[in-house]
Amino acid sequence: MKRDLHALGRLTRSHLQRLMREGIVVRSLAFPVVLTGGTLMLTLAVVAWDRASPVVAIQEQDRALVPALEAIATRPVVVDDAVAAFDDGDAWAAISGDHLYLSATGRKALAVEGIVRDARGAAWRPDPEVPLPAAPAAAEFGKRVAALISGVYALYGVVFGAGIVARDREGGTLEVEATLGVRRWVHGTSRWIAASVVLVGFVAIGLTSVDALLGTGGLAAAITNGAAAILGATALGTAAMGAAGPRSRFSGPLSAALIAATALFGLGYALPSFGQWLPMASLAAGGSGVAPLVIGVLFGAAAGASLARADAA
Repeated sequence: MKRDLHALGRLTRSHLQRLMREGIVVRSLAFPVVLTGGTLMLTLAVVAWDRASPVVAIQEQDRALVPALEAIATRPVVVDDAVAAFDDGDAWAAISGDHLYLSATGRKALAVEGIVRDARGAAWRPDPEVPLPAAPAAAEFGKRVAALISGVYALYGVVFGAGIVARDREGGTLEVEATLGVRRWVHGTSRWIAASVVLVGFVAIGLTSVDALLGTGGLAAAITNGAAAILGATALGTAAMGAAGPRSRFSGPLSAALIAATALFGLGYALPSFGQWLPMASLAAGGSGVAPLVIGVLFGAAAGASLARADAA
């Protein structure tokens, strides 16, 4: 047994190095993190810009508008020619008589227009106020984003688990490893561990970024559920390809594993009280993720055993 565990550690490290040396693997895993983080950062930048205090050029006859403009977080500046200041780029907006000049649209632009319309006695004015979501609603949105990211990486896990077995079978690596004199479950388990570790590392980075920018309602639970989903999904891919045997094609076992993973996702929505105990289902059902993590490890053990039986047959 000691020899098997030693071989498991060595083979796992070898598979990890192989995965991380492949540029397409690293790029595909980094893409969801970069896309999600970039989108949230861009959203924050837009919000920050909207909360800035842009310059509004006004003329002496409109000085009475200064308190109202300051109340909506703009910076009114009295100039001789408001239109000229706007044309020169010195002002974000300009008020000249009955005319309003704006360099951008948005909530603040509507607020300035409303002030001008009130001052001129217009029959209507736009309403720029958009109610912000309550804190519980925002936290729920963060949970959904976290579950979506974890779900994407779990589907990667199905592909990785099946792909690493199929590639090494076709390339003869599994056949060479069979001469090492260790139990056959070591070969499947080492591949499952390597693929899972890489995916869990990337999903942890992604969920930490989402929690910092948006909030997940509990980072530890989000990462635990995400890790459980990846362990379970990678095991499904490994087991499907392993059980299919050396003569199987790639598409059939992969499709079966993807269907099983999708069914588990759906179970979490349909039966959350039961789904919170299972990998992938817990992404939708919620919970601490500890039980799904344990079951995900059991899935991995079964995946290693299935590969051992198929290649021994």
